[in-house]
Amino acid sequence: MQSHTVSLPVLHYPFPAAHHRCADSVDTRTLAWADQFNLLPSESAVRRLRAARVGWLAAVLAPTVASHTLQLLSDWTFWAILWDDLCDHPQMQQPPVQVAQWSQTLLAILCGTQAPDPESPLACSIGDLRQRLLHAATPSHVDAFIATVDAFFAGCRWEVTNRSMGHMPDVATYLPMRRHASGMATALELVMCVEPIRVPLAVRAHPQVQHLQDLAITIVCWANDLLSLPKELACGDVHNLVVILQHAEQLSLQDAVTRVAAWHDAAVCDFVAAERALPAFAPAVAAPLQRYLMLLRSFIRGNLDWSLSMSDRYHTTERIDAQDGTDQHDSPMTGYLQREVSA
Repeated sequence: MQSHTVSLPVLHYPFPAAHHRCADSVDTRTLAWADQFNLLPSESAVRRLRAARVGWLAAVLAPTVASHTLQLLSDWTFWAILWDDLCDHPQMQQPPVQVAQWSQTLLAILCGTQAPDPESPLACSIGDLRQRLLHAATPSHVDAFIATVDAFFAGCRWEVTNRSMGHMPDVATYLPMRRHASGMATALELVMCVEPIRVPLAVRAHPQVQHLQDLAITIVCWANDLLSLPKELACGDVHNLVVILQHAEQLSLQDAVTRVAAWHDAAVCDFVAAERALPAFAPAVAAPLQRYLMLLRSFIRGNLDWSLSMSDRYHTTERIDAQDGTDQHDSPMTGYLQREVSA
């Protein structure tokens, strides 16, 4: 394995740290929910989920929401992380059409146009999430969430196709696809779907408000690319802005890190300036809009806090689906994948 020595930047945000008071209990219930739907194939997977502390990620992304909103966010976040990790599995890349077929089936279940196969843990669990969303949100809000999941699946399929072809994307293509593949828009939309923040769709679609959402997701993605760089270098994954920029501009790895850190910091400054430059909205809109902007700030700051000090997700080369001391191709997860793909 090639050795890489780089100095990663220290990232700072001018937003206060916060977490939900139910973080620990929500994290425990997510573990139980995953076990209920047989989403954890081994004891090692259980240990890795505990170490990842997905409930705490939800708790810092959305520290002021109702407890039922937080539980939905935590369970969905775990599901999305598991799906992302499964898409990284070598078996899912031969051929990549399997991911396309599988994601179409899962999206149909989320849309309610197909019943989940009772033998498929992923299908049954996403079906459960759909039912809980329908109880908590209006159909139009659920449709908005589903649209973000569709884009998330598209981003994951794009990454799987690149891996199967040995293709490194260019910077211009990577930037928008990274936002989709991150799944951060799904988490944000889920909160807006369930929590009564009540920002009118016309206000969220306002160019300056939409720009703030895009900036928030971009900042999270670039921070993650910096923080996950050692792990992705060890795994040989090219889906990292530092790696792509290094290749495109023939930079040293350290120079590429420095460049991405500068882009990240500039985006943070842009976010602060764009928030200050928002036009005045009607009083009935101003209060919910401030809650929405607070949520965006929490997403930015919470992602960093969770990544640095609450979870080991970026500090190990193992994924949730890996097995202790076994070759990944011969592990129990391989059987789990075969069952899911054939279901």
